This record gives sequence, C-alpha cells and structure tokens, in this order.
Amino acid sequence: MTIHHFYSTDYEQRTGGWIYNRHLIDWLDRNLGGVREMTVPMCFPTPDVAALGEIATLFDGIEPGSVLVMDHIYGCMLLPILRNRTFTLVLIYHHSMTEERGAGDAVTRGDTTEQSALQLADAIIVTSDESRDYVTGHYGIDERKIITGRPGNDPAPQSPIHDGGPWRMLSVGAVIPRKRYEFLVEVLAKVERSDWSLTIAGNTERYPDYVASLQDLIKARSLASHITLAGELTAPALNALWAKTHLYIASSLYEGYGMAISEAICRGVPVISTPSGAVASWAGQAATLVDANDVSEMARQITTVLDDQATYEAAREKAVRFADALPSWEANMAPVGEAWRRLV
Repeated sequence: MTIHHFYSTDYEQRTGGWIYNRHLIDWLDRNLGGVREMTVPMCFPTPDVAALGEIATLFDGIEPGSVLVMDHIYGCMLLPILRNRTFTLVLIYHHSMTEERGAGDAVTRGDTTEQSALQLADAIIVTSDESRDYVTGHYGIDERKIITGRPGNDPAPQSPIHDGGPWRMLSVGAVIPRKRYEFLVEVLAKVERSDWSLTIAGNTERYPDYVASLQDLIKARSLASHITLAGELTAPALNALWAKTHLYIASSLYEGYGMAISEAICRGVPVISTPSGAVASWAGQAATLVDANDVSEMARQITTVLDDQATYEAAREKAVRFADALPSWEANMAPVGEAWRRLV
C-alpha cells in the first residue's frame, strides 16, 4: 500500500494544524512503509484554474488502491477532482471551516461543501472526541470511519517564574474571528493594574477587516501600549517569547484540541481560558476555565493571579504537574496506526 500526502506550500506553518499534520505524516512514514510527498505551490484562498489542472494531473498519477492523505480543507477545495478517484482518501479534520468564518451566507455554502467532502472520504482523522462528535452530529458522518488521534507533546523548557516586574501575557493563534481576541481586549480593559502586557502571536493577514476592528477596539479601550499584535512569528522568535511569558490567556469559542494551551502547560505557564470545545475535556485539571461569555469573571481570575503570588505559584505548579503526565507524540499516534490498519 502506497501512501501519498498532499499539501500546498502556502499552508500556514505556524499553526497547530500544520504541526499536527507534520507529526502524523512523519509517524506514518516511519511506521507504515513510507509516505510520498505531493506538493503544489498555492491553494489559498482557493486554487485557480491552472493550479486545479496541475493538481488533477498529480491525482491521475496516483496508483489505484493507494492512499491519499490531506487536510480536510483541501478536500473541500478539491471536491470535484476527488469524486471519481481510484484511490483511498483520508482527510485530517481539525475543526469546522464554518466555525472558522463565523456567520453569514458563505458559512451555509461552506457547510454544505464540508459535509460533502467528509462524506466522500473513506476515513477521517480527528484530534479529539469533541471533533469526532461534531463530525458525526453536525454532518451525519458514520462514526466507524473516524480515527481519533490526539496531539502529542514535545519536551519544552519551562518559562520563568514571575518574581517582580511587569507581567507578560501571551496568546498564540491566527487573528481570526474564531479566536475572539476582542473578548480578551474587553477582559483586560477591566484589569485595573497597569503593569502587564499581552502579545498576540499569529497571522494577521487572513481576516484584515477583523484585524482592523480589533486594532480599533484596542485603541478605544486605551490599551495600545499594553497589547501587541506580533503577527506570525518564526519558531525561534516564538520560543523567545515563551521564555519570558508568565501567563497564557485564550478566549476561543471552539478548538478541535487546543495545542497552544498544551504548549503553555508543558512550559509550566499558568493558563486562563474559555472552555472552547475540546479544551475543557483534557485541560480542566491544569487550566482555569471561565465561562465563554463572562468578561468580568475572566478579568477577576487574571487579577487574582497578578495580585496574589501564592495563587500564581499554585497555578504554575498545577501546570507543571499536569505536564509530566501528558503523552508524547509517539504514544498518541500509536492508536492512529491501529485504527488505520483496520480501516484503510
């Protein structure tokens, strides 16, 4: 059985989706007889006619009976090309594209396309039980063709203990509606202390209107000197940021897993977050979770950490202890291999 992995080089690489996909493909390559990479230069926001022709030619060259693995985003983009395939199609599903966009007519069309792509797939790899339940409940996908493969964890140096000076907060993720950074702005506007900063590290180019409205809100709340939109950072730059972070905060309504929160915990950084889908199921013992619509309560929780060193140190110790029990990538990919041999 030959396994092919399709992706475009313009897929954002500083995202949980890219990191997960890379670990998964590397594991398949090591354990299931090798993976052949199949790449094209551009697919986003949608592939043009020339790109579609190139991709169709690539797919025509896949031997019947082989397996093609791709992010489900590509499955939605390339639906017409995939309908008459002669190979097995496996999609990697992180979260719904409709959740990513927000409300509107485009969501309805995207919802239909997403359902069609998932129905077309022979197997679907999801990153959490919550994502599995979303796919089965929202799109009516047969649970028997779903493989659950939770993200693993890489060893990481612990971030420093705050022992005086300004508090440095961090939130990692593309600046898109699903992340709800406007909620964090409203939260921080209620924090009466002034010795703090928040850096939001993530792509600022995908939703320019949303980014502009967020910047306007930051100015309107007189927080421009406290909140920085750092954009998409290189791995060394992000590591340098983690190395001086004291508190991680997040406000998403929906996460397929929450890999940035996992990294914060692995680094011993206290986390205050909304439950955001899968996060509540695995991180509840390590993070402080606040109702997704309660601005005042999140502000109170942040203020308590900043005001009381004992509370801060207890939250940090909770993260450190929990991190010791988090499984590795190798351990979490093993069940994927077992299900893969059964389904693919």
